[in-house]
Amino acid sequence: MIMQTNTPEQILSDGGGYIQEETNEKVLCSTAPRTFLNEETCKLSTEASACDWNDEGGKGVATVVCGSPGEIANHPLTYFDSFEIAAKDEGTESNELLEQQRDTIWTMIAVYSQDQLRQRVAWALSQIYAISPGSLADATKPTEHFLTYYDIFVRHAFGNLRDVLREVSYSPVMGEMLGYAKQYSAPYMWQSENELTFADENFAREVMQLFSIGLIRLNRDGTPQLDESGNIVETYSNLDIKSYSRAWTAMFYSETRANVEERNPRDSKNDPMRIEDGQWRDHFPKTDLSGGFLGDKYPLCVDLPQDGFLSKGSTYRLLGSKAKPDFLRDEWFSDGNADDYVVLEEHSALYQLLCNKNEVGGVCQYTNTTIALPTNLDCTGEAECNVDTLRVVRVGEMYFEYVRPACVLLAFYENAQTIRGRQGLYGSLCANPLLPDASEACCNANNLKRAFRNCIYTGERMKASTAAARCTAPDRVTCDFETVAKSSAKCKKHAQGYHWRKSSCALQVKINAEGQISLVHSPGDTDIEPNLQKEAANFFSPYWSAGVFPSSASDECGGCTTMLTGDCLCDTTMRDDAVFNMAPSSADEVLRSLFIGVNEGLFDSTQYTNVVDIDENTKAYYNSVECCDADTIFEVTEGRTRRSFLLKNIKSTVTLKGNDGRELPFSFRNPPHFISFMRSDRTIRDAQYETEAVLDSYFYHQNIGPFIGTRLCQRFGFSNPSPNFVERVTTAFETGRFAPTSGGGPSFGSGKYGDLAATIAAVLLDEESTTDYLDMDPTHGSLREPLLRYIHVLRSLEFKSFEDLNLPFIELDRLDEKIGQMAHAIPTVFSFFLPDHSPPGVVSSAGLASPEAQLLTTPKTVALMNGLYSLLKSGLTYCQYGFSTKTPGFCSDATDGEYGASSGKLEYVPPMNVDDALEELFGMLTAGRMTETNAAIIKNTVQAMASEDPDKAMRLAQQLTVSTPEFHANSIPNTVATARPISSTADTAKKPYKAVIHFMLAGGVDSYQLLVPHSGCEEKDMYEEYKKVRSSIALDQTKLEQIDVTGQVCTKFGLHNKMKFLKDLYDDKDLVFVANVGVMTKDGLTKENHRDETATRLFAHDAMQQEIKTLDPHVEFLGTSPLGRFADAITDEYAVRACAIDTNIEPLTGRISVGTPVYSVDAGGAIPYNEQASIEGMTDVVRSLNGQSEIGTGLFSEFFSEAFMGAIDQSEVLVETLENTQVTEDFPESKTGEKLKILARMIKARQSMGAERDLFYVEMGGFDTHDNVVDRLNGRFDELNGALKAFVNELKEQNVWNNVTIIETSDFGRTLSVNTKKGTDHAWGGNMFVMGGGLNGGKILGEYPRDIALGSELVIGRGRLIPTTPFDSVFKAVAEWFGVPSSKMKDVLPNLDSFTERPLLSEADLYGVSSEEEF
Repeated sequence: MIMQTNTPEQILSDGGGYIQEETNEKVLCSTAPRTFLNEETCKLSTEASACDWNDEGGKGVATVVCGSPGEIANHPLTYFDSFEIAAKDEGTESNELLEQQRDTIWTMIAVYSQDQLRQRVAWALSQIYAISPGSLADATKPTEHFLTYYDIFVRHAFGNLRDVLREVSYSPVMGEMLGYAKQYSAPYMWQSENELTFADENFAREVMQLFSIGLIRLNRDGTPQLDESGNIVETYSNLDIKSYSRAWTAMFYSETRANVEERNPRDSKNDPMRIEDGQWRDHFPKTDLSGGFLGDKYPLCVDLPQDGFLSKGSTYRLLGSKAKPDFLRDEWFSDGNADDYVVLEEHSALYQLLCNKNEVGGVCQYTNTTIALPTNLDCTGEAECNVDTLRVVRVGEMYFEYVRPACVLLAFYENAQTIRGRQGLYGSLCANPLLPDASEACCNANNLKRAFRNCIYTGERMKASTAAARCTAPDRVTCDFETVAKSSAKCKKHAQGYHWRKSSCALQVKINAEGQISLVHSPGDTDIEPNLQKEAANFFSPYWSAGVFPSSASDECGGCTTMLTGDCLCDTTMRDDAVFNMAPSSADEVLRSLFIGVNEGLFDSTQYTNVVDIDENTKAYYNSVECCDADTIFEVTEGRTRRSFLLKNIKSTVTLKGNDGRELPFSFRNPPHFISFMRSDRTIRDAQYETEAVLDSYFYHQNIGPFIGTRLCQRFGFSNPSPNFVERVTTAFETGRFAPTSGGGPSFGSGKYGDLAATIAAVLLDEESTTDYLDMDPTHGSLREPLLRYIHVLRSLEFKSFEDLNLPFIELDRLDEKIGQMAHAIPTVFSFFLPDHSPPGVVSSAGLASPEAQLLTTPKTVALMNGLYSLLKSGLTYCQYGFSTKTPGFCSDATDGEYGASSGKLEYVPPMNVDDALEELFGMLTAGRMTETNAAIIKNTVQAMASEDPDKAMRLAQQLTVSTPEFHANSIPNTVATARPISSTADTAKKPYKAVIHFMLAGGVDSYQLLVPHSGCEEKDMYEEYKKVRSSIALDQTKLEQIDVTGQVCTKFGLHNKMKFLKDLYDDKDLVFVANVGVMTKDGLTKENHRDETATRLFAHDAMQQEIKTLDPHVEFLGTSPLGRFADAITDEYAVRACAIDTNIEPLTGRISVGTPVYSVDAGGAIPYNEQASIEGMTDVVRSLNGQSEIGTGLFSEFFSEAFMGAIDQSEVLVETLENTQVTEDFPESKTGEKLKILARMIKARQSMGAERDLFYVEMGGFDTHDNVVDRLNGRFDELNGALKAFVNELKEQNVWNNVTIIETSDFGRTLSVNTKKGTDHAWGGNMFVMGGGLNGGKILGEYPRDIALGSELVIGRGRLIPTTPFDSVFKAVAEWFGVPSSKMKDVLPNLDSFTERPLLSEADLYGVSSEEEF
């Protein structure tokens, strides 16, 4: 398939219409959708074959055509082995090869591209704004989806972070991964489905936590901000997430088109998402991160002038020869009816500007597709001079859409008037009479129920006063109509919007127990808009004066009406007051106090007699004798971001009124909002304005500079940048400039806030980056990323493919599985590693972070070294555990120096002299970090060989060089040439065996879909309550697997029907559920105190998982885990072994001084280290290169050497052990099945490895069910059920089931309420299970909540349960069974004394036996 170039700079002149015709429309139109990516470069096409991007124009219709970045022609016949395109119909290649293509493209660019710094920045940004293929529905086949996303970072590597944020947020793959694509708002779901839902919170959470501002409020130097009590201040709360999630609704995929790779017949995963319909966006006010509202400091729509569409800065977008607008909701538009739009008179100034006639023929050229008025224009003709606003205008044969400038509405206003749709099309609501919100409706005086139109164009909106003026004909009056007829010659069709009615309308608020409000309109009509009725629950947080609001619980609603729900219903009044009566002290005071903006394009400073400079950043404009009054305007420049604002000296306040009409002592600031409450006017335009405001709130947040700056420092080799370093990077980000302080040289950056060129320059050229002596600082530097180490060798040693074998590409095989990293294969949204990861050992002891250490496990370390050795000895091959996907010959041809089984090799030619060759090699691969000690070891090893076989000697030197810590870490080791001690396994086990398995269901399992109240309940029907709160995701009671229960709220509970094996275990008394368990710092938590009394940052995956893995909220035993401390406590009595399955070892780490062996094994088993070494005794040489360290050694080098030597030792043990250990049970061929199978093999090897006590950690992912929770849990639970069944049966075959305990945990529970994607979001308390043959099971411990209704005692927010049983309690009971003596229990679980209100679980509760009893 041939693709054509269609970039913004070189657009297909007909949008690909010719090809569409030639293929009989089998090929779609190629033109790209018109978005922020190409708006300024789109062009009008009048070619006969021109096609529209959404196929609405039809052939022969003039239309606007656009290109997209990077959409260039392909050359499918350049190579024999061409790239395949994944199309709707199956291609000729396998999924594996299609998936390989995107890896190959990245690798080729990484190795051969000349713009290496740009590519490195793009790679760094791609890890911050991570896309995980595992979270995408069709992750294996498409290539271009991933490349299009990655190109965001290539394009903007030296651009501005604001552009990155916008493109990432509109990206369809990001929208799919984090679940906000194709999401309807909660108000829309209430309006259309009558279902109470909430917006999916996933993206709203991660865009803040990971993509912009982080969890903790930072100083400019990256250090945490502390409150008065010395506690870390969090950046945002769950209320902030809830508010922002409402702004990420209505994002839908663009239509599929031709000329790009697509498989879905409708949804494009290449082009940016679009806001398809404004009514799908949540239209109510939304709080922001600064203690205000989204929309603060924007001008008010009511302040726009009468003829705003003719004012300077007003924008018109060319539509082509179709009249239907892009941004407005006007379903009645048709291209042939002149009453749908305004036909401009040819001599009008607006016509002349939009037409842009050529000088010769006087024909309209329509040169620009987007035109902003450069100055105010005079009106011409009836239409321009008599309408309050325009929508679409006709200029010659073409149409333009008027795009009103960004402005906001206030939720409360004076003299509210009723509007209503014709014949009940829309319900009644209140409207501001000063805004052009509705159409006229004029009744005959003798029939006040049937109204008629008198408009200038069908879709005309006008103010209430204009509507009244249109009803001045004899016997015509405004009225409270019931129907509206089409009557005027200019109104040939019914209006699809609202009409003004005569009656007034009351604005009320409903206030819940938390002080949140929901707007209520009372138009004196029974047919009220659903979302403005008393029954609606569109709550948001206002800013109450002094934090005081009425409550039915404390003051009987303070004089308002108490509703049956317990909410308060109050009348309101509003007023505007001047804020400053005298000049403010500073720009900061103005910015803190004023919230209503002025349109910059419409502001005329000459209208003010006094202009005063208050300070260098603040001006005041006023006409009074002295500053200031309500008419004063302030012009303010914000110091940090250098943004300028024009602000009105006004604050709008809403005061509550009691039932007796008197004002109450409760008031709040009048909240702004972008989106109209009127369904017909919830426009794409305003939803886009709101989205830009959301992005600005992230981008201009004080955290973004130090947060992103620190992340970039880490990606460029500084795991722990100093505060001074971070502050200088932050300064470069905020000022948009960086100039090195020493050595001279140019400055970098555009001078704009958020400039990445300046930021990257600061990272790379700062004195902390370039000062040589800092290399000797033990804390300086980092571990290097494993993928970059491999690419480094390919580049430095000049890899070349064997093109004569038709193998022109570098194709690497599953590096994400082998070494933990590959482009386009990031495992989760948290990227390859956590930025704050602090591995046990010297790094953790020093209080440092080492993100890359998360991948330094035994399997991945051995795999990387084998891959490097294979490349250096035999070229790119899959032989000897190499990384190639293909091999032309046989592995017998892949011996040292032979390339018959390779697709390419390293072509670097070293100097002839050995000393020169080694010096050059060390410079290329270690950047001058090679120590004299290790240089001497390498030279002595290869010296004798160099004279006999110089090529082999150099290959060996290269292998030894990449075996040094100097290659793997950006710090300098201080070691002696004495090998570290070789670890050994214990003797054969002699004491009775026990094992504990910590099984993490990663992502936050929705355990209220696992364990459901069924029947036999006290006081009320708990299943019905469950069904009500869970709404459309509630499980069918008749399909639940029933279990009998005592001591809980119900005598029967139900299990998910995909977890039948758990029922079997429960009935066999081999399983116990623990209800409402969670991470807790202390007990006695309530709605009021839970945040202050909890040390853990709630609701975040990484923080909650980390706390479960450590159970040490006050960090008494830094870098240790509960299972690791289990081992510490009993290591004097038992031979203890620990093993992490397919993950890192942190969840099993104890005190290093104790020295319990902690293994790590992949699900696929173990591979040998350097099986075909180039020389005998090579491992001994490598051990010497990673010798014992002395004082002052680089900590990252030391950590690598310790881990590397441990990996060699473990690999030898594991390979031998697992080769001789097989299982008898058939395990499912799933990831979880593979993991539990290798775990079963490790248990079977307990005797040969001398284990008397075993500790294991294993994970199963995929439980972050923000969307489609029912179907997704069906799949996850089915896989889990099958894997557990095989595992338990195998342990029974081994006769050890009674000796094993499995503790299941998960990040957190999930919200009881459903979101609009039919999923659930991050919560807190959940249900867990413990299983094992030695349990006295068949019961539920803890306390299942007796009330799970929203608003109940334990439910916070939108259905988040406060836990009542800590994880510590469960681990305590298991620790007692495992043999931990009571005298050491505080060392194992240091926070136990914080739980005094309820008895903690004991061994007897779980097992029914004393701790002395053995199996």
